[in-house]
Amino acid sequence: MTAQSPFRPQRWHVEIMGVGLFGLLSLAAFFIVVRPISHAAVARNATQSELADQRTLAAQIEDVRKQLKQEVALVQKVREASWVHLEPVKLLNARMAQIVELASTNNLIIDGSSSKGAEPDEQFQMIPITVSGTGSYPDCAAFLHELHERLHDVRVTAFELSGNPSSPAQFQFDLVWYAAPITVPDSK
Repeated sequence: MTAQSPFRPQRWHVEIMGVGLFGLLSLAAFFIVVRPISHAAVARNATQSELADQRTLAAQIEDVRKQLKQEVALVQKVREASWVHLEPVKLLNARMAQIVELASTNNLIIDGSSSKGAEPDEQFQMIPITVSGTGSYPDCAAFLHELHERLHDVRVTAFELSGNPSSPAQFQFDLVWYAAPITVPDSK
């Protein structure tokens, strides 16, 4: 009897086909299941990283928004505290009387005062006022200082002071009074 060889040629083809089939199924499983899962995991990690970056950026933007909101509130509070209430133009004579009275209390002698037509704007009207007279330099300086302190809606645009030290100086102040804007009633 002859010893049978462990290698049988007809089974060898079946085994090779089995190994090849297993290899093909493994490759198919890799490309159909494992590779998409791997790509999905990489994409998910990238998305999570991007999401974390976006959340950090959103938190920074929120901090800036809160800071700007506080600054806006502070600016509004300062604006309201320093708000100048503008009077209507019909009170021009009263405003000019206040200016003349203020000049008189500062020892200035008024020779003349006049106003020109209003220059309208959306937020105010500018009314040029000219005041002229005589007085000393210190009295003129005191008048201008007090005008600035008491009448916040009046600005000095120019002034002229001439004379000699031994006599009162001649002065002319060009002022602008900021009055309330002209309001047009809604026609409904």
